[in-house]
Amino acid sequence: MLCFIDLDTVMPGSALYDFGDALRSAACSGAEDEPDTDLIFFKSDVFEAFCDGYLSVAGKFLTDSELLLLPESVIIMTYECGIRFLADYIDGDTYFSVAYPLFHYAASRQPNFLPVASSELFSDFGNRFDRCSIGGKRCTKKL
Repeated sequence: MLCFIDLDTVMPGSALYDFGDALRSAACSGAEDEPDTDLIFFKSDVFEAFCDGYLSVAGKFLTDSELLLLPESVIIMTYECGIRFLADYIDGDTYFSVAYPLFHYAASRQPNFLPVASSELFSDFGNRFDRCSIGGKRCTKKL
């Protein structure tokens, strides 16, 4: 596969949603509905590699504000999707399709155990983000 396209990314909106949601999925160690929360962790190496690739192109057109908020967008999208999954579960699974009856309940638990919101990891995001390149230049943005 050369690449995948999330159809949400072809409509108008903030790059922060796309960046945060992509890493919410790609940098998580388990499936969206992994029942064993001990198996869920954030893959920082994927975060750094994704930042390098993404910023080598997007860094040329993102605003300074967007660049500063990219790491935070991962946290926001992780919790937003968890809330959406839980709301859909409570509402009878009417919005998202489900693989089995408790899929959204299991998926809604994951953000609570994905250690994205810890201050230590957020600091690590900033440090890793600072080492990424933006349009071929090393990132000098400070969070």
